[in-house]
Amino acid sequence: MFTLLLRQYNASGRKKRRKPISASFIVSLSIFLAIALASAFAPIFATHDPNKNELASSLAMPSALHWLGCDQNGRDIYSRLLYGGRTALLGAIGVVGISIALGIPLGLLCGFYGGLLDRIAMSVCDIILAFPTLLLALIFVAAFGRGLNISIIALGIVYVPMLARLSRSLAIVEKNKPYVQACIALGYSPARIIFKHILMNCISTISVQLSMDIGYAILDLSALSFLGLGVLDPTADWGAMLSQGRLYIMQNPMLSLAPGAAIVLITVSINIFSDCLRQYLDSSQAKLPSFEKFDRQERHKHG
Repeated sequence: MFTLLLRQYNASGRKKRRKPISASFIVSLSIFLAIALASAFAPIFATHDPNKNELASSLAMPSALHWLGCDQNGRDIYSRLLYGGRTALLGAIGVVGISIALGIPLGLLCGFYGGLLDRIAMSVCDIILAFPTLLLALIFVAAFGRGLNISIIALGIVYVPMLARLSRSLAIVEKNKPYVQACIALGYSPARIIFKHILMNCISTISVQLSMDIGYAILDLSALSFLGLGVLDPTADWGAMLSQGRLYIMQNPMLSLAPGAAIVLITVSINIFSDCLRQYLDSSQAKLPSFEKFDRQERHKHG
């Protein structure tokens, strides 16, 4: 009966009740994919070398040759915007990747085992969460130096407590469910129970949080670059472009408007997508059938 219970529960988790996809979901996903694809294929869509200086075109206004104009060094803003999107997205994926590698296993282990490990780990997480995210990242970058890699590592570590807390709370709820007791009765190892069964049944909620974290990571990386602690010149980055453009906003407003619009557009689209994804997944969560139902099925099956 335990094997049947586990099999039925895993199957029920895969059978979602379909819900019509909202227009907000489609629009936000389309905007995000358009920006992501344009950035990924920047060498194809770019019209100029993003790092080539042409002082004769310094602060040039938008034209047929330079669609969004040029910056103070004569570099094409449109081309730098595309390459800057690549930097922002890859950096955000790196930040979220670090938080996944450290936060999810830590949270699941703390939630499943509890005890001293849970108290120590969660106390450290509480201390980190007591400070603003950007402030901790600034301290880390100031201590170890500027650069994109340092910024990614700093934000990745700062994002760990949020994901660890979420994973822990989900693990605490899941470990008391009947399917986990069935796994224990069948002699499954704790690692298999945690990472194959509990994690798989928490993945929808964690996925929503991860999609939101990508938007937050883009904002935080842009903020570090805006403050001069992130990407180093001449690497194209939206935050750095915004910082440089504000000094020449009267000569060419596109220096600030283009990267600012890109940051707002992608973060808003990610947030709307995450909210729609949460609503879609919450409404389609399958419930675990009771033991009595399985018993009736077994009796009917065997006569």
